[in-house]
Amino acid sequence: PYNVHNDFLEVYVETGLLGFVSFISFFLIILSYYIKTFIKSFEKKFFDNEIILLLIPGIIFLIDINLNFPMSRPIMLICLLLYISTIILFKNLKNE
Repeated sequence: PYNVHNDFLEVYVETGLLGFVSFISFFLIILSYYIKTFIKSFEKKFFDNEIILLLIPGIIFLIDINLNFPMSRPIMLICLLLYISTIILFKNLKNE
């Protein structure tokens, strides 16, 4: 009864609208990096399977963030940071 089962709701309740918008914008930035990389691979007419594989952990994390107890799982947040760094690294490699 003390925790909500959704990180988005918990962040909104604890930090208000400004914190919620900041939290959502963090995920939107990750999504925009992914979409830019996806579009660049289509422009070069060279489709990488890695792009699809990069989407799978993001989907799994979004399911987990909506169903499990929030902020009480640092291992998932560490995996999220590794996922974000992988997307940024992959985007930088595709830009070169």
